[in-house]
Amino acid sequence: MVLSSCDENRLAIAAEAERCYKCAPDLVRSKKYEEALRCYLYAFDNGHLVSGWGGVRLSYIPSAIAKLGKVYPPAKSALLERRNFREKQIREQDYSFAVIHEWSSLNGYLDDRARELEFIGELQRQGRLTKELEELVIRSNFNYLLTSQQYHVLGKYFDRFGYDFFFQSLHYDMASLFPRESKVESQSETEYWKSIIKRDGTRVFELALGLRKVKKADEILKRVLKYACDEESFKMLIAAANRAGNSKKADGLRRKAKKLFGNDFEVGPTE
Repeated sequence: MVLSSCDENRLAIAAEAERCYKCAPDLVRSKKYEEALRCYLYAFDNGHLVSGWGGVRLSYIPSAIAKLGKVYPPAKSALLERRNFREKQIREQDYSFAVIHEWSSLNGYLDDRARELEFIGELQRQGRLTKELEELVIRSNFNYLLTSQQYHVLGKYFDRFGYDFFFQSLHYDMASLFPRESKVESQSETEYWKSIIKRDGTRVFELALGLRKVKKADEILKRVLKYACDEESFKMLIAAANRAGNSKKADGLRRKAKKLFGNDFEVGPTE
C-alpha cells in the first residue's frame, strides 16, 4: 500500500517523538535541562501518534517531566500549561475521552488532585457536569476522599467499587487454577492478587462502614479474610473500622485476631 504524504508525516513525527523520549534521560543526566524538557514535551505532545504508547505518554513521560520540574521549574510550568489548556477544553464542553484522561493524568503528576474535585464542583453548580467526568474524578480520587472521610462523595459509586473488588477475587482464583508468569518478580501471581485484595478490600470495607452499609461490609470482610487471613489484614481492617467510626466492629475483629494469633496480638501504629 502506498502511503500518502499525510501518513508519511505522521510516521515521521512518531519516530521523532520516540527518538526524543529516548534522548531525554541522557540530557537530564548531563544537566542539559532545557534540551531535555524540549524532548520530553515533543514526546508528550506528539506521543498520541506512536503506536502502543497510550500508557507511556500518560504515565512515564509526565512523571519524568514532573521529576525534572524539581530541579528545573520551567518543566512544572509546562505541565501546568498543558493541564490548564485541557481544562479550558472541558470548560468549552469538549468531553472527549482523550482530553479528560490527559487532564486527569496531568493533575496526578502535578500533585493537584484536589483541583479535580474543585473543578467538578464548579461544573456541577453550572449544570455542566457529565456523569463520565464525575465518575473518572471520583474514582481517581478514591484514596484522597477515603482518607478525608468523605464517604458520602464516594457513596454514589459504592457499587462500582464493590464490583471491582469482587472481580479481584476472580483474578486470584484464576491465578490459583491457571498460573501464569508473575506480574512482579518477587511475588507469585496469587501473592500479587492477595496483596491487591487485602489493600482494596480494606478500603471498600471502610467505605461500606462509613456509609452504614454494615451487611455489605460484612460480606466484603468475609472475602478479604478468605483470601488474606493474616495478622496484617486484621490490623488493616481494625484500623479501617476505627476510622469509619465503628468501634464495635473493630473490637470484634480484635477479639477474633487474638483467638487466631494469640493474646499478644496488637494492632500497633496503623490503628
